[in-house]
Amino acid sequence: MQDGFEIRFPNIRQKIYHFSNRTNAVYSARVGFDPLRPTSLLYERDGAGYKLLGVMYTAPRYYNEAELDSRFPISVAPWHLHTNICIRPPASYQHRKSLVEDRRFGPNGSIATEEACTAAGGTFQPVLYGWMTHVDFYDSYGQE
Repeated sequence: MQDGFEIRFPNIRQKIYHFSNRTNAVYSARVGFDPLRPTSLLYERDGAGYKLLGVMYTAPRYYNEAELDSRFPISVAPWHLHTNICIRPPASYQHRKSLVEDRRFGPNGSIATEEACTAAGGTFQPVLYGWMTHVDFYDSYGQE
């Protein structure tokens, strides 16, 4: 895609699609914050195409609240972590149907403990990625 942004999980129906740029993510984690280099562009489906809704910035997971606030003010857009995530077993990726129907896995999944994740054949991640904040171009998605 243009400027190094690639859609994440294009075959899975999503409310918000992330078009991410690995170079910007590495820059953000190692060098610093540049508002002109978001980690992801946030889109929603709009007919056969996409409508830009906002951007996502990232920070290293070890940052404290003051460091996050200095990077992008918490009062403007709160920072968050994805925690206690169970990643689905690799074999389940072979079937698109299982990706959509098995809601136990992933950031919104129902499995939240290492024991339950192991029992389901998944891989437990106490923290997935680093800090993230979504900066929307609208008061709420779809409304100016």
